[in-house]
Amino acid sequence: MYTSRPIRVRFAPSPTGHLHVGGLRTALFNYLFAKHNNGTYLLRCEDTDIERSSKTFFDSQMNSFAWVGLMPDEPVVIQSSRFEEHKKIINKLLAEKKAYKCFCSEQELEQRLGKSESEQHFVKYDKHCLTKQKENNGAYVIRFCMPETADAYEFDDLIRGRVCFTPNQFDDFIIVRSDGIPVYNLVVVIDDAFMNISHVIRGEEHISNTPKQIALYHACDYQVPQFAHLPMILSANGQKLSKRDGALSVNEYKDMGYLPHALLNYLARLGWAHKDQEIFSLEELITYFSLEAVGKKGAIFDPLKLDWINSTYMKATEASVLYTYMQESLQYNFTTICPNWDMKTIERALHIFKERVNTLKELLNEIESFYKDPILDKRYVTEQMKHHSMLIRNTFLKEGVSILNIKNKAKDLGVPMITLAQTLRFALLGKMDGPGVSELLAILSDQQVLHRLERIQSI
Repeated sequence: MYTSRPIRVRFAPSPTGHLHVGGLRTALFNYLFAKHNNGTYLLRCEDTDIERSSKTFFDSQMNSFAWVGLMPDEPVVIQSSRFEEHKKIINKLLAEKKAYKCFCSEQELEQRLGKSESEQHFVKYDKHCLTKQKENNGAYVIRFCMPETADAYEFDDLIRGRVCFTPNQFDDFIIVRSDGIPVYNLVVVIDDAFMNISHVIRGEEHISNTPKQIALYHACDYQVPQFAHLPMILSANGQKLSKRDGALSVNEYKDMGYLPHALLNYLARLGWAHKDQEIFSLEELITYFSLEAVGKKGAIFDPLKLDWINSTYMKATEASVLYTYMQESLQYNFTTICPNWDMKTIERALHIFKERVNTLKELLNEIESFYKDPILDKRYVTEQMKHHSMLIRNTFLKEGVSILNIKNKAKDLGVPMITLAQTLRFALLGKMDGPGVSELLAILSDQQVLHRLERIQSI
């Protein structure tokens, strides 16, 4: 299935925006394929769209790759730095009559072909300038002489199998615009050859470009890589994923409190599977990954499943590790959020609350809320709760703040322990469900506990 040449793959984003989850999944599949096959994983910055490209977005994308640990094995290739090499190849194609200048204006094309090439649907160029070309000083584009075939343009896709296109879907397409800038289909071929790319693993939106690029590989005397086109990520209704459905940038998922490997774990399962396993270490992903296990159908993005995976990772992570990560990577300033707690107390709070949230942002909100006097919902405060809170407070004043004293008091009163525990939890936390009262008592001072019990009396 795979060639004998060294495995080299790349992900090539354009620095025209922040890295989004769809792009990250493509990068991840490239990374896993390379590492599984002892190959090389690379990144290329495709910044030929000069007007829209920016260093700010490039830096943002690199920061996202660094955050999830998908930095390349070699320095990033900057496409714009290779313009001179692109020009050499263009001149070579012109000299070998594999490309030609086209002086047809938009008006001429509309008159001759009936439609303008700027319109959405495909209009096949009639090779006018190939046979009747007259050099002039006017603006021109450069077209590639697409080899003609009576049958079909075909290639083997490592995910989809044999892919075929009819000849009427292609013409002598433009490879250099009138402003002298080479277009995507040409530069991607030149740069993939320069980087010795063996496998091009990318989204299915590029399938229609593949016959053009294969023809360019042959015209430039390059070795053709193998291609694999990944299924789209879809929303719950089967449509293209929108921002409302979860098509957010990687930076946004970081800020929302998702752990980097949890996000990778989730994205790996969008279109790929290994038996019924859901949670994978990075080593397991590398070991099990194969293109044969990647599906052809679109993968549904499920935010609830992402939340579940992230919560699973949070529960498995030591509180001390979460503390360091939240401080250093997310810039959460605990000295401002809970200034009277030392690091040990903060870690104890992280430990008990991480079991009941899905993201680090939710975890921070829980801790911040607990640190302050909680907002008490009057709907839950009954006369019985007021009575029990007074009994608990008096018991603590007389015998000390401990869960054992509450158990003894419940026994003396002949009431279930849970009845007093619920009142105490509500006083400490402001809600009926949450961590065990013994865990909460271990964090708060005796004075804070007594104060929070007293607050119920004033409602």
